[in-house]
Amino acid sequence: MISVATMFAAEWKAGAEFPLKTENLPSEARVFLPENWDAAKKWPAVFFYPGTAGQATTTLVREHTGGRDFIVVGMPSRDNGAFTYTPATLALEQTTLHEIRDRLAADVNVDPARIFVSGFSKGGWMASLLLAHEPGLAGGCVLGGGWVVPQHAPPRKPTGPLYVYIGAGRLDGNFPPSLRAVREFSALGARVTFDAWPDTRHAMPKDGSESLRQWFALVARGASVSDEAGKWMDGELERIAKLDDIVAQWLALQRLGTRPYSRALGAKSQTQIEARISALMKNPAVAAESALDAELSAIHQREIQDMRVSTLEAVGPRYEALAAKAPDTPTGRLATHDAARIKRLWETVPGGKK
Repeated sequence: MISVATMFAAEWKAGAEFPLKTENLPSEARVFLPENWDAAKKWPAVFFYPGTAGQATTTLVREHTGGRDFIVVGMPSRDNGAFTYTPATLALEQTTLHEIRDRLAADVNVDPARIFVSGFSKGGWMASLLLAHEPGLAGGCVLGGGWVVPQHAPPRKPTGPLYVYIGAGRLDGNFPPSLRAVREFSALGARVTFDAWPDTRHAMPKDGSESLRQWFALVARGASVSDEAGKWMDGELERIAKLDDIVAQWLALQRLGTRPYSRALGAKSQTQIEARISALMKNPAVAAESALDAELSAIHQREIQDMRVSTLEAVGPRYEALAAKAPDTPTGRLATHDAARIKRLWETVPGGKK
């Protein structure tokens, strides 16, 4: 079947979006050419998979790339149900990805060696599966999703550098699977960036993810963003120092150390952050919060080991105990949320506790 895009190939132009229909697509995909697109150069492409009942869209990726540097492919959903998969349906998605990749390589000079997958919610789970089983990918973004358990086959080692961004709302039920994804992709050798969006449930942050914008900029432009990253870093350190709450300063510095720009700036940046954290740790309130945070992280690591009922039995009381020990602290409030999340999970277990 000839693609709609190919029929109008002469009309391809930068900064515009086009429909694309191929043999294995259930409906039209959308293809956006970046504002700085040049047909004489090879371009990376980002395939975006939508959430439940979502439509083919390039909007979320474009908002985080500024409409530049990447060809964006909005993939249509094959059904309106919750995320499920079989080996056959995953193979169909891989075949469709190859089909569109090869078509766009011919039509608009997509670089087959720089293909990224991304998605939110249902699409985030699909992106995670593709990253685990499609070794030729350059990377991708798992948003509001996580590591799929169980999988039909062991994950495959990437054939080259694999850049993976994992983002989830800290209050999202998919937060633990996103932590599991960090562990599993790191074990495969991927270069993983993890960002937990504070005070966010199953949604993107209201104004988008600053970390995701930084991640895309680094993937596209590498070291050329160092001046931009340095100015951002200086601004963040100044902003954090002005926070009235010393524990809030510590929490903000902890998160700052994981941001793509601060990590890209290397040892000097990390040393600055660590020095400020060390100074704050001399305050008893910060030291106490740090100990609580370490305890909560240990419970998280126990939870993501497996999907067994025995795990719920093990971690539920631990979350409750931590919440009771420090109810009015940031970590205690998160533990309260996690305890409630475990109780909701029990409701899905036949004969489980209420």
